[in-house]
Amino acid sequence: MTRLAALLLALVPCACGRPEGEVILLAAASLEPHFAPLLAQRSGVRVAYGASGALARQMEQGVPAEVVILADARDGEHLVQQGVLEEGSLVPFLQNRLVLISARPELRSRRLALEDLAAAPFARIAVGDPDLVPVGRYTLEALEAKGLLEQLRPRLVPLQTVRAVWSAVTVLACDAGFVYATDVTEAEQAQILCEVDPALHRPIVFVIGLRREASPAARALYQELRSPAVLARLTGAGFLRPRGE
Repeated sequence: MTRLAALLLALVPCACGRPEGEVILLAAASLEPHFAPLLAQRSGVRVAYGASGALARQMEQGVPAEVVILADARDGEHLVQQGVLEEGSLVPFLQNRLVLISARPELRSRRLALEDLAAAPFARIAVGDPDLVPVGRYTLEALEAKGLLEQLRPRLVPLQTVRAVWSAVTVLACDAGFVYATDVTEAEQAQILCEVDPALHRPIVFVIGLRREASPAARALYQELRSPAVLARLTGAGFLRPRGE
């Protein structure tokens, strides 16, 4: 059983119930390094991180989360359509950028253009599984826009979260991988080879939403996460504010 599956199973309602006032938050895996210290001193909140597609499916299937942050608006819009999220609560939260990274020593100081990938000596390129992981969807959109997708497809290694992509690259299981710019928190482990032109894919917008009939505690957390203080801390870590805000 994966870590995410085990944690989500633990979140399913049981006879003993949850502590009164506890709020369950589901959040895109890329937020874990940034939310863990942010919520460390926050009592009454339990967090599960994972691929946005998987989190949306689990929430639809009954995991009693009341606040959710997803890395693709489409996953959130599906939950609104299914009546899981409260109408009007799904709003843009943050934006991000897509980058190509590598930990291979001979590439540490090298910069590539996306079109150089076809000729690059990369046998295995880690990507998020597009069925579950938004970073994988954005990656395939960019490669297709550049006319590289079919040529590179045999080299692509789909993984279940963006953090799994990072790990595969840093342990040299893959030669390179596509992640968000904010995932590059430890530059000594992997470095950016290429910043992908954002015009090649849909805007990378993280959205936040609230379950229908959410508790007062969940509504308070939802507002707290959208506060100027929290957003300032996240933008200081490299996230971008959504356009128009």
